[in-house]
Amino acid sequence: MTLDLRGATVVDLVRALEREGVPVLASERAWTSRGTLSVVVHEIPLGHLGSAWPGELSVRVLRDPRDPSREAVVITGELLAVTTDLLAGDVPEVVAADVNATRSALRAAASARLAARALPDAATVVLRPGERRPALADLGTRERDVQRCVRDAAEALASARALAAAPDRVREVEAALAAARAAAAPATRPHLALLHQQRVLLLEGDLRTARHHLERLEARLGAR
Repeated sequence: MTLDLRGATVVDLVRALEREGVPVLASERAWTSRGTLSVVVHEIPLGHLGSAWPGELSVRVLRDPRDPSREAVVITGELLAVTTDLLAGDVPEVVAADVNATRSALRAAASARLAARALPDAATVVLRPGERRPALADLGTRERDVQRCVRDAAEALASARALAAAPDRVREVEAALAAARAAAAPATRPHLALLHQQRVLLLEGDLRTARHHLERLEARLGAR
């Protein structure tokens, strides 16, 4: 098995494996992933392909128990993409510090990955006098670093947006909860009463979450 894919999508990986004569089954989540990966291997057994992959992507090699010479690859999980909003864009000042920190880490990781992808096969790194190793050995690490930073940046941005929207969200859920409680009170049919009660319980949970975000926002504002 020989592959040289740099900045490839899951679709690219599937097609490259199929060109090598390997049957491949990819989940819909993996197939539609927008992220990219790199894999550079030369003349390895197919069974060695299922090592650590970036992000939540899983590449498994399965053997037919009736005929061990028959193998197939199953790809599941997801590759996260480095999107524009993760790298730049306005966020409220009160929550900007967390987002900016993860954005800086993502930019650094993406730059390191880009440099690693451009390395020629023969490039080496000096470990100590007289000892070198292939520079491409770090490529997998750079790919995993980017996936980790993308996840961190996405979580920070989502949290920042939730905090910034907390005041409006609390008012919105309070109004919806009041309406749901009013609708539940006169319900006479058991199934309708149950539906209204379930709606009230869901909204009560949403309100607790929204108030928690509001408390965090107010704490940050108070600390400034």
